[in-house]
Amino acid sequence: MVHYEVVWPDGDLLGIFPTYVAALQRARVWWERGYACRIRKRVPCLAPSALTMAAAVRKLRRESML
Repeated sequence: MVHYEVVWPDGDLLGIFPTYVAALQRARVWWERGYACRIRKRVPCLAPSALTMAAAVRKLRRESML
């Protein structure tokens, strides 16, 4: 599911929001105070993580040794 992140210019995260409107409300607070933050859209990756893949490899190796 898509979500939106409000981040500082260097990439540090300020918050994660389910909709663009919610992220815009949060960012607007900082913009009104004179801080430069931005909103970025994130789409989660459907590929398995490195930890998941490592666990799968270990399991296959154990099973092949039996």
